[in-house]
Amino acid sequence: MLIYVVCWIVYGLGFYLVATSFRIPTQTLDLRVVSQLEATVAMTGINSIAWAAGLVSVITPAGLGIREGISGILLSRLADKPYPVLIPLVARLWVTIAEVATIGIVLLQRGRR
Repeated sequence: MLIYVVCWIVYGLGFYLVATSFRIPTQTLDLRVVSQLEATVAMTGINSIAWAAGLVSVITPAGLGIREGISGILLSRLADKPYPVLIPLVARLWVTIAEVATIGIVLLQRGRR
């Protein structure tokens, strides 16, 4: 269980890093700037909730569209438009690239045997 929790924290940190790569002005509804720790925790939670919602969706492959929609709705409280829509799309693209690269590495390793 501990390894699984650490894995989700790493996923959340990655989501936070993707989001902050846009240099977005993160702010809460009361217009005070949130700290990096608060933003990291919020992004980790948003990513986890969106991933779970995508998993529950049985009509879309890998929660396609569901994860992005939930993330966009939840991110709208932290960032101004258009970032809540853009961040989940870039995060999905980044995860897809990582998965394809992992498959490519595995196939290369299998081919060498």
